[in-house]
Amino acid sequence: QMPEGVKRILAHDFDAIICDMVMPNFPGDMFYKAVQRARPHLCQRFIFITGHQREPKVVDFIKQTGRIALWKPFEMRQLFAAVETVTSTK
Repeated sequence: QMPEGVKRILAHDFDAIICDMVMPNFPGDMFYKAVQRARPHLCQRFIFITGHQREPKVVDFIKQTGRIALWKPFEMRQLFAAVETVTSTK
C-alpha cells in the first residue's frame, strides 16, 4: 500500500516538500527515496524536520541528501526561510 503522500507527489509537482523524518509506517528516508526514484527533480524541494538530531542514522541520511534540515523545536521564521530557499531554486 503506497502512502498518500507518495501518491500525491507522483501526481503533482509541489513547490516545497516538508518531510518529518519520523513518521509511522513510512519514515522520511523511505519517503525521500521513493520520490528520488519516481520524480528526482522534486528532491531539491525537500525540507526535513526532526527532533532526532542526536540519532546518527537520521543526521547522516540528511547530510547525505544535502537538503535543508530544521531541528525541532524551530521557529516559524526558520521554516519560512527554508521554504523561500527551496522555492527560489526552481
